[in-house]
Amino acid sequence: MLLILAIRVVGVIRGPLRPLGQHFGIHPVHLASSFVANLELGYLTPPVGMNLFLASYRFKKPLLDVTAAALPMLAFWHSVSC
Repeated sequence: MLLILAIRVVGVIRGPLRPLGQHFGIHPVHLASSFVANLELGYLTPPVGMNLFLASYRFKKPLLDVTAAALPMLAFWHSVSC
């Protein structure tokens, strides 16, 4: 339920961001990729970490292995978005 709610909220937030980005001269593709990267950063971090659980289930790997594999990319996204 929470994941469906989060997707709906993204649709509501995304609407006003495009004209605002255009006003400040931000290309729509750059704005969208930044938005998706920050959204994914939120989906990977605790306490939810929904994408880690889904990847663990899908690839039949232990959660700790999936988390360890995702840490380098998580660190990269965190350094880029801050």
